[in-house]
Amino acid sequence: MDVVKQSAALCLLRLFRTTQEIIPGGEWTSRIIHLLNDQHMGVVTAACSLIEALVKKNPDEYKGCVSLAVSRLSRVSSQCYLFITKYQGKERWML
Repeated sequence: MDVVKQSAALCLLRLFRTTQEIIPGGEWTSRIIHLLNDQHMGVVTAACSLIEALVKKNPDEYKGCVSLAVSRLSRVSSQCYLFITKYQGKERWML
């Protein structure tokens, strides 16, 4: 299911870059922003790329996703820090 979400977001991004009128405002905004909460990092990065393109066209419509994006980035950075800290305790020959 995650691969389908990721592919759909990337497909929508490609279509948007071709024809910007393809995504109607309002009804799609909350669905696209909700993809930032997904557990799969591929879906999140695809959603970020799509949101970035959409914000360039209509910044006022996507103001609500700023706090969610910052929250998601802080979770990702803290998880990476924990992984690096945990990994550094392993044997050095594995590096």
